[in-house]
Amino acid sequence: MFDAMKELRPCFKSFFCSMISIGALVAGTGAASALVIDDFSQGPLSIQATNNYPGQTVVESGLDPATALGGSRSIYVGSLNQASVNVDTTKGRFNFSADVNFGYFTLEWGSGTPLNINLTAGGNNAFALSFVDVTPVINPGLWEFRIKSGNTWFTYDMSRDFYNAFNTQTFGTLALPFSKFAGADLTQVQAIELMAARFQPASGLSIDSIVTAVPEPATTALLGIVSLLSWLSCPRRKKLLFH
Repeated sequence: MFDAMKELRPCFKSFFCSMISIGALVAGTGAASALVIDDFSQGPLSIQATNNYPGQTVVESGLDPATALGGSRSIYVGSLNQASVNVDTTKGRFNFSADVNFGYFTLEWGSGTPLNINLTAGGNNAFALSFVDVTPVINPGLWEFRIKSGNTWFTYDMSRDFYNAFNTQTFGTLALPFSKFAGADLTQVQAIELMAARFQPASGLSIDSIVTAVPEPATTALLGIVSLLSWLSCPRRKKLLFH
């Protein structure tokens, strides 16, 4: 028994180090007050774009600013053939599908009335985009996250981040540090935009939420699962338990 515990010591070390890291992450972000860009709990909507350019744009207003920043959202959808967008307020999801050929969509907050928001309030330092039901990515196309400060748009190309996260996985949270938007005055942001272009045909995805700084509970749970999987995959543990 003692020899077995000695064999498992590296596994325990790996597991507990992972759990300590998770605790540090939660503690580090827990002090910040998350700003909800959108949780898609209001403004049910369904749009389909078929063989048209420049596509369709719908502006939804009168939303609760606590659930959609600024109380409105602008949604654009386009396709070389057919694409669809759906805001499912029951599940709190933005659903996009490039049904036939490449698809395009844009989500924007502050398109009408400027937001005049301080993104760094409460110690926030990143955006967190929570995705689910993503078709594994072969060709991500172009993904950009943009913020408008003053009269200038500051753009971060997140195409590689999206590909690396979802070329095999179907869900996860992308963190975009504010440092990616060098030169922007994050204390005076007028608008925020997420844009996807030439998303791969016959594919889809859903966005659960877009917030700042504090990870979703599902993200923390996912980190716990990753730690558990690292424990389960430990060669010494496998040798002792399965042989």
